[in-house]
Amino acid sequence: LYGELVLLERLLGAGVTDAVTTWVGPDRQAHDFRRGNDEFEVKTTGGQLRVHRINGQGQLSPSVGCRLFIVSMQTGDAGSGGRTLAEVADDVRTAVGSAHRQSFEARLQASGYVERHRAHYGRRRRLRSEITLIPVEDGVPRLVPEALSALSARFAPERIGKVVYDIDVTGLGYVDGSPEFLAVIPPVQDPSA
Repeated sequence: LYGELVLLERLLGAGVTDAVTTWVGPDRQAHDFRRGNDEFEVKTTGGQLRVHRINGQGQLSPSVGCRLFIVSMQTGDAGSGGRTLAEVADDVRTAVGSAHRQSFEARLQASGYVERHRAHYGRRRRLRSEITLIPVEDGVPRLVPEALSALSARFAPERIGKVVYDIDVTGLGYVDGSPEFLAVIPPVQDPSA
């Protein structure tokens, strides 16, 4: 949830006026965000490498007619710095404004966030590296139905059910601020402009 809120905050900072409605993960959609024909699966790790847990064969399968991206974030404990989950939620709440507040609150609650438990969300984190956008294409590790169906019949791939696995995407993709990243997610707007 921390990473999803950070991406939502990033989109709001870029002036994406419908940012809250692009956050579709809480609506039990296949991916965390959908903006036009672009889908985003947010993955956050506290590890030294960009190793992320993937839940299911469909998590890295784009919807028909869509492009799928992994939004990879690395966080670290921040001691007295950084922000707690509750503080990130507060910052996004402020950035959302009144027009989309009710929709944001409903999505936040559907994500499992409970405001009265904010004292339990005390871990302070900060980004350890730039947010990285990884197009899900050839060369990106993933177990999708197409990959499993390519297995020999002797492995009975049709009997494989729920799949949970880790992928290492260290060194893949484009960091925030690069032309490739900004072609998909607009740059943060200068508030003084």
